[in-house]
Amino acid sequence: MKSIKRIKNISFTAVSLICIVLISSCSTSHLPGVSDNLLPNVNDHKKSNADLTQVLRNVPQIRVMGNLQSAKITINNNIRFFNNEAPLFIVDGKEMGYDYPFIYRMVKGSDVRKIRVMNDAEALSTYGSRGRNGVVIIKTLDS
Repeated sequence: MKSIKRIKNISFTAVSLICIVLISSCSTSHLPGVSDNLLPNVNDHKKSNADLTQVLRNVPQIRVMGNLQSAKITINNNIRFFNNEAPLFIVDGKEMGYDYPFIYRMVKGSDVRKIRVMNDAEALSTYGSRGRNGVVIIKTLDS
């Protein structure tokens, strides 16, 4: 009887380990202050004709107030619940500044492939004081 219980425990442990590995490999938000948001299906996203503001609304760490290019974008950080200042935007590896209307005109929502949010020490250590309000890294299909 003990051997059957032991086999069940081993099987359960192996299945649990596989599940944990699969879950952790799908999510990179396990690091504090870092969120990697891959859009679920790029083709579905392109068909929706969503603008950049709508795309950013789907990122859990980003708060969007308003619509289209006049929207105010802020990100959640662990120091204050929401910082009221605009984050630094990086598009395809280029630092673009804090001006969301400019970013909105430059990036179509249907062209967004990946969004990464940095909002803690990593943003400060990577971008210095420019990252004090957090960083939104956008990768497009062209990159």
